[in-house]
Amino acid sequence: IPFFSGERSTGYRGGATGCMLGLTRDTTAVDMLRSCLESIVLRINAIIGLIDETKTEYEGDKCIVASGNALEQNILWRQMLADCSGMKVVKDEQAQEGTSRGVGLLVAYAIGGKVINNGITEEKLVIGDEQIPNLPSASLWSSRKNSQETAINCVSDMWKQP
Repeated sequence: IPFFSGERSTGYRGGATGCMLGLTRDTTAVDMLRSCLESIVLRINAIIGLIDETKTEYEGDKCIVASGNALEQNILWRQMLADCSGMKVVKDEQAQEGTSRGVGLLVAYAIGGKVINNGITEEKLVIGDEQIPNLPSASLWSSRKNSQETAINCVSDMWKQP
């Protein structure tokens, strides 16, 4: 569970802390690193799920645009995100600050309606690299999603603040 500074997205649990479950004497450092990456991918996917629950007018193909140095530099992490979400993950080669750029475009669209929408659709995404979902891994990721939610529910009572 990757809550090193509380949970600031799906559950807003301010006192949440990170934890690893299922460690054995055979667990390696590589296993723990992979677990950390997977746990973050699962939380990103939970956020994507919440976004998908909202009603939008957009009906085209959806993809995830990777931003942030860690995600941009780690092809394994991007592939994990593609596999978990079932969506293509792309890198925008021209973005200097992808996260701020994306938020800015969404806010502009929200306050400007059709006028801003025209500007957004004209902007070109320069794809430098892309990861395509490995569909046979969907059942594995589904199991991991359920396991993480179960683990969060099991330990969340420990996070309650006095």
